[in-house]
Parts: sequence; C-alpha cells; structure tokens
Amino acid sequence: MLKMDPTLTPRRNLARAASSRSAGLLGVAGTLACTVAMVLPAIGLVGAGAAGGMAGMSDDSGTTQGGFLGFLLEFGPTILLISVALVTAGLALRRPWSAAPSLAAGAAIYWGMYEQASYLVMYFTLALGFAVWAALYRGTRGWTPTRDAKSPASAH
Repeated sequence: MLKMDPTLTPRRNLARAASSRSAGLLGVAGTLACTVAMVLPAIGLVGAGAAGGMAGMSDDSGTTQGGFLGFLLEFGPTILLISVALVTAGLALRRPWSAAPSLAAGAAIYWGMYEQASYLVMYFTLALGFAVWAALYRGTRGWTPTRDAKSPASAH
C-alpha cells in the first residue's frame, strides 16, 4: 500500500494512490500489448505479414497485418513510449527515487523491441525490463521482510 504523506490531506493521499495505481496499470497493459505483438510473430503464432512487421515495421511484399495486431505493429513504438512514461510516473508517485531505474528499464525494453534485430536479445531485454519494474514495484510498496522469533533483530 502507498505510504501516506503526513503533509497531504487524506483526500490528496487517496488521489495520489489512485493516480499511481492507474498510471502503472495502464503502462504495464500497453507494454504487454506491444510485447505480445512483437513476440507472437517471432515464435510463429501469427502470419507472415506480422512477422514482416518485426523487421523495421514494414514488409517487402506489401502485405500488412490487419486488425488489432496490425494496429499494435504500426503504432507500437509510440504506445510503448507512452507506456514507459506511465509506469515510470506510477512508480515515481510512490517513491521519487524509482524514476531513473524505471526509465532505464523502459529504455531497455524499447531498445530490445524496436532498435535491434536479434530475437534472443529482444527476449532478454523484455525479461530484464519487466524484472526491474517488478523489483521497483516491490520496493516502492514499502515491503519489509518478516522477522521470525529466533532472529536477533526481533529479540528486543
């Protein structure tokens, strides 16, 4: 849960929590949509038109993928940039220190999806970026490990 700021009114604390949660969820949803649009053609689950979209977002044969997948392939870079900004805003509203590592994770995801051609590198950067975001989310939630009764720190 978002730690309440004692300098803000309870209403503003709730608004900040809702804004953080909404931005983060929308950002992750957009990033996952772009990820699915890039990974499905790479593993052969959608047609050749979509797979052609992987390399520079155009196909030499002139065929284009239609529907929602075609939309994601065409506007994916823009959607991903907006999604990274939303995830970063959602995390930074909770803890400002998380903005820089969140942007770095988003940049790695973007670079892996749209700026290089190796599938292996794309999968690695996706896994790395999502892992960093998950760790930052966990860190901004104010998580502390539970201490068991035998631990010296809990003996006081």
